[in-house]
Amino acid sequence: MAQYWLLDWLDSEGVKNVKDARKLLTEPNGVKRLIERAKMEAHKQVSAFPEAAEQVVAGPGFDLSGQFSCSNSPCLLKGVDVLIGRTWHYFDKVVATGLDPWRLLARLHDRQQSDEKLTNFTLNHIEVAFHVRNIGAESTILFSKKPAYCADHMDELAKQIGLHGGLTRMRDELAEYLRPGAKVEVVSRTPEKIIAVITHHQLETAQIFTYRPDPSNEELREFSEYTAVEKWSQRAAQNRAKALIENTALAKLNDAALGQAQSFDSQYRRYTKQRSSEISPADVALNVTLPLPEGISAREIIALRSHHAADFAAFQLAIRKAIKEKASAATGTNATKIADEIFDDLIQPALINIDRKITSATESLAKRSAVAIAIGSAVTTIGLLAFSPLVVPGIVVGAGGILTNAYDHIKSRQEIKLSDMYFLWHLSARASKHA
Repeated sequence: MAQYWLLDWLDSEGVKNVKDARKLLTEPNGVKRLIERAKMEAHKQVSAFPEAAEQVVAGPGFDLSGQFSCSNSPCLLKGVDVLIGRTWHYFDKVVATGLDPWRLLARLHDRQQSDEKLTNFTLNHIEVAFHVRNIGAESTILFSKKPAYCADHMDELAKQIGLHGGLTRMRDELAEYLRPGAKVEVVSRTPEKIIAVITHHQLETAQIFTYRPDPSNEELREFSEYTAVEKWSQRAAQNRAKALIENTALAKLNDAALGQAQSFDSQYRRYTKQRSSEISPADVALNVTLPLPEGISAREIIALRSHHAADFAAFQLAIRKAIKEKASAATGTNATKIADEIFDDLIQPALINIDRKITSATESLAKRSAVAIAIGSAVTTIGLLAFSPLVVPGIVVGAGGILTNAYDHIKSRQEIKLSDMYFLWHLSARASKHA
């Protein structure tokens, strides 16, 4: 049984890929069964994952829901790489939202949504679900819906989880925060509907804003940039305030940290009891920069973590220890600065040291074995080398010296492999230089 409700439903339908899923969603009975399953999941109580304690909940900007970022499948698939790429070194589990059943049901009941749009919206999330399974991340990314509260009870929930201010206050303050810097471009205008694109320096992607003027209100029928910004900021602020409360509740439920995009985090700290100068290990971990090859995928990271489990465990213990020590001793600084210090003081020196040792050992072996190359002969294995001295007319070259050098080289490589940062070195582009 799959942990993610969407994957479990697909399994129950015998659907193995996106092509089959598209076919199923064109059938009335297929859509009907999806709605029935979504309703059942929506009314289930949100439960904590025992294995998620002291791990991380992916908040806005990382949660794979597409609610506050691009929701097309290429962007969501890239989001999986970003999520794993930001968490793999420190966290073993990540709680993410994915397709929340309540959100799917809301879309299904929105009369403005065409069948094609609904199908594509659902297929985007289905493609992500299959991708998570195919890259081996199904046990790493734990999908959960958010705690569902109506607007009337949001203030109560905010108080329970330790957030200052209720939904209304947070919405109004966030709207004021969002208004400056919002830019509007009208892309479509009809008497019934105006569609505009909103861009903002705090938003990762542009947002589509649809405005339907009230025909009974002459003033509102006059569309202006001010009208768009005012109405968009109220709507966006309402959604953000609600997300801040729900994601904090989900993190509290799982006894986990909350990881979210920087623009959300700066707002979040205004309403939490956590002091602005108080840095948690999770804050630092999510900001550590690791020298990974450009374009490395979540699939590759997960596979290497599994295939080199002992090396990864040593690396993770070292990085966790350094992050916890730095975070606990930090005063009057921020998570990014501490993360940079960890890279400068721990990671980079260790990687340089491994580079130097590997280069030195390789060069030493090459120089000391040069005589074997010079006499124009070769012995292909250490086993043969141990018992077969090289004989050339007038010259006898004992193989013992070369054998000793080879064993010294192997010993050197084994010592390097015991370095806490060896896994990261192996994963990074540096390893290819000495392959």
